[in-house]
Amino acid sequence: MDRAAHNPVDATSSVDRSSLGSNSQWFLDENELLTELRRARITVDATPTLPNYTGMAEVQRGGQGIVYSATHTPTRRPVAVKVLHPTALTSHNARRRFEREVELAAALRHPGVVRVYDSGATPDGRLYLTMEWVEGETLDAVAVRNNRDQRLIADLIARVAEALNHAHLHAVIHRDLKPSNIRLSRDGTPTILDFGLATASTRDLTEITATGAFLGSLPWSSPEQALGRHAQIDTRTDIYSLGVVLHQLLTGEFPYDVKSDIRTALNNIAGAPPTPLRKVRADIHEDLEVITAKCLAKEPAERYQTAAELALDLRRYLAGEPIAAKRESMWNTMRRQAVRYRVLAWAGAVVLIVSSLSLVAVMRYADTAALERDRAQQASIHAENNLRFLTQMLHAADPEAHESGRDVRVVTILDRAAATVDQDLKHDQAALADMHATIARAYAALGLFPQSEHHSRAALHIAQNHEEMGPDHPKTLEYEANVYDAMLQQSKLQEAEPLLRFLIARMDTVLGPAHKSTILARNDLGVCCRLLNKLDEAESTYRAALASAGADTDPETILALRNNLASLLHSQARYAQAQELYEQVLADRTRVSGKDHRETIVVLSNLATLHMDQGHFADAEKPLREAYESSVKVRGPDHPTTLTLQHNLAFAVENLGRTDDALILWREIVERRGRALGADHAHTLVSMSNLGSLLSRSGQGEEGERYMKQVLERRTATLGERHMDTIITMGNLANVYMNSGRPALAEPWLRKAVELAQPEQNIVPEKHWLRFAYMGNLGRCLWMQGRKDEGAPLLNTAIAELTARVGADHPQTKNAKNNLAKLQAP
Repeated sequence: MDRAAHNPVDATSSVDRSSLGSNSQWFLDENELLTELRRARITVDATPTLPNYTGMAEVQRGGQGIVYSATHTPTRRPVAVKVLHPTALTSHNARRRFEREVELAAALRHPGVVRVYDSGATPDGRLYLTMEWVEGETLDAVAVRNNRDQRLIADLIARVAEALNHAHLHAVIHRDLKPSNIRLSRDGTPTILDFGLATASTRDLTEITATGAFLGSLPWSSPEQALGRHAQIDTRTDIYSLGVVLHQLLTGEFPYDVKSDIRTALNNIAGAPPTPLRKVRADIHEDLEVITAKCLAKEPAERYQTAAELALDLRRYLAGEPIAAKRESMWNTMRRQAVRYRVLAWAGAVVLIVSSLSLVAVMRYADTAALERDRAQQASIHAENNLRFLTQMLHAADPEAHESGRDVRVVTILDRAAATVDQDLKHDQAALADMHATIARAYAALGLFPQSEHHSRAALHIAQNHEEMGPDHPKTLEYEANVYDAMLQQSKLQEAEPLLRFLIARMDTVLGPAHKSTILARNDLGVCCRLLNKLDEAESTYRAALASAGADTDPETILALRNNLASLLHSQARYAQAQELYEQVLADRTRVSGKDHRETIVVLSNLATLHMDQGHFADAEKPLREAYESSVKVRGPDHPTTLTLQHNLAFAVENLGRTDDALILWREIVERRGRALGADHAHTLVSMSNLGSLLSRSGQGEEGERYMKQVLERRTATLGERHMDTIITMGNLANVYMNSGRPALAEPWLRKAVELAQPEQNIVPEKHWLRFAYMGNLGRCLWMQGRKDEGAPLLNTAIAELTARVGADHPQTKNAKNNLAKLQAP
């Protein structure tokens, strides 16, 4: 990659840098050392006074500035305020670095990256920005409190690496990672703070940083940072720093001496080999030692090349799977040995060359023929072994051989096969991998996704370590995709997203973007982004997958992608576009697969849901009943798709005014989803929320409140407060209070929901009706408390905005109008 030339333009520096090369060692210049020491000891003026912020209290100070805790008065939310040192403002570069922090950090949207809210200048001219307040412990405090538990630390660093990968994918390098810059948020998510030294590109870095100047926190710095080689700084610099953090958390020590004088510390960072983990702490797992050593490689090319790779190896360690770094380490050792003996080997080869030439052609043809023969023989053996095992599976369905007589369930056969497959095929690892993958697909078809993930991981583990396959073999990549698909089905979204991105990058290289497996992996990533509320990214991912499809791409894959894209448009309230695409897909799906095909049922259900979202419940009920009854036949009553259809049917019946019928359906679906998917699954919580709402409207407020509080507690724990589903639950709990005549309890929840739904929060899509629906509900809530002058304007604004955005016939518009009419009635 071409890199921009250095531009030594720091006019305030006492050192003339115009003659310094890109590899200059700034720490050898006494003037520069003194400058760094003065910068670290800067004193500051009194605590600033900022409009709209109260309770400013100093929390931490560093080389760049001071961090205060404060409260944002209009919203009453706690924030962190970072104020740049006044002395640092004498440098134009420092100003630009600070301004870049705001620009870069504000563009990042990830639970593991701190949110930036605001920026400006204090009355005395100092720059500041306000950020999300993360109240939890720093990583080193967590490590100490948990006795440096290595599995806990590996999980935390994996999650940090996943968040860091999000920043890197947006071309943002942190450059100042250390334990104090990573805190655990209230829900236990490790959150990266302070992008004050971040940069978006090499060009930006060289423009705003004088050549050879040091930026960062020294003990955690990479060799290229320590040597002032800014042209070499890229995302792998952050990986090195994260390796130092990992070493420190596991052992309580740095990888080398950084506590002596500055020059010794810098020389150690640049050249001293890191102390192996197990020399400091004997009980450390070997894999963690290898992972940490790879992060701490002095040469960037020998580290993990992406944060996603580091996260993936840590996940492999946690899952008991072989790590990639260990395979690479073995290969590097062999390569070094080969280099060592190259001269001797060449000398011997000279003697053999003349006598060997006549045999080369014959041996090449013989080797090729033998290879093809061996492959054919192995394929035949695999096929025989698979056939033998499948025959045994089918024998388990024989009524005479089964204690249950003719009533043999598919899952029973699968469970028996799963219990014996490792023993039955232990002598044929390739056939064993295939059979694990087959069992995984069967479990997935039954909606048993934990079992599906288990067997997909077993297939992947075998393939990764098989001599004829390995990590990047097409079949291995397919098995890996199956693992992540099963994870998505269990709502393991944060864990799956970076792994999917890494997988797609490898598939693009190995298989090509047009390969079916690559297209399906992109589809999975689109689903994951959508569920994480990254709707724009989900749409671009779906469209990229469709664009890469070729003439030979099978229709099933194309139809699945088009249906998912239509569903995304639907979720964004782009109803006309969604309906047109749904109808096209339904016609094509019926022609290709038939009207009773399971995928036809899905499209029909989506179209019915679209009718419901527009208030056309009578039009939706019949197709929903047909789809539900067909799904029971095809998939069974507890399959996730069947449960979704039953959920939607209950919703339609409720909105047609048949409350008793709807309550029966809701109670049944909550029980079924809880049993099949788990109490914390997103789908279970949606049904619980709807049951709680209907109970409160039908005079059973206490039971309704109990359900809704459970939903809010679980969603906050799993998704965090800043998620659209959590905001919806806040509004629903407020409605429960209002329906039971307790508007004072509803008001704070509605205010919070309205605040979080504002466009600047970047949680709810800007054009979505949700913000105005809650504004109308807040108006109703205030009116119910006798504060008509406050409530009426909010309700009228909500009606006007909803009418303009989704139309007068939309259920939310009608609901707001009905509320106004009831409140105005004598």
